Amino acid sequence: MRVYKNESFIKRRAKVGQGLFWIGLGILAVGMYISFRWPNQYPLVPTIPLIALVAGFITAQTGTYYLNRYVRPDRADISLTAALKGFSNNYALYHYLSPAAHVLVGPEACYVFVVKLQDGKVVIENGRGREPMTLRRLVSFFGRESVGDLGREAQDEVNALKRFTTKFLPDVELPVTPVVVFAHGQVQLEVKSSSVQVLHAKQLKDWLRGPGKAKGLAAQARTQLENLMGGQLQETEE
Repeated sequence: MRVYKNESFIKRRAKVGQGLFWIGLGILAVGMYISFRWPNQYPLVPTIPLIALVAGFITAQTGTYYLNRYVRPDRADISLTAALKGFSNNYALYHYLSPAAHVLVGPEACYVFVVKLQDGKVVIENGRGREPMTLRRLVSFFGRESVGDLGREAQDEVNALKRFTTKFLPDVELPVTPVVVFAHGQVQLEVKSSSVQVLHAKQLKDWLRGPGKAKGLAAQARTQLENLMGGQLQETEE
């Protein structure tokens, strides 16, 4: 399998995450210092630590969001590439080279993936994810990304890719299959009902080779799509 990724995109967002996280902690530290250094200066001092608390918390959490997506060793592009290892060079996997984050182009099909990295038990019902609360999750609550509405998120990725291809390849008919992949090794996934295919990463290859093996992507359209994606990669490297 050929794998292409926008390394500069990943590095930029990793730096943003690191910067925001430390700035947020710095703001919190300043607010705490002021509250202890001038405890009796009313009304100014109580106001500043409160503002610092809110601003620092939001900034640090935004940084954590980026860190979870672009810095952690099992981030989405790495986990998905590992899950698909073993496919032939007839398949091309693209990370962050279009408005859809993860795109797989096969011999006769195109897939977009929404990758989730939650651990523990996750229940999918009516396309929405629910995580039963545990002590561990309670402790890490503010640093976690919720599972959310998987059907809507997956359809948003499909729509984003189709808008992108329509702009550059207006004559290409592009059938796209959305898939939600839970990639964390410790996730306990229970799918009750969903309008979009939801799988554990361990199931992905067998599903793509079996019930998920889609058709409808013409050879010429596939070539044009791969050329378009490859062009985006060249632009990021210039």
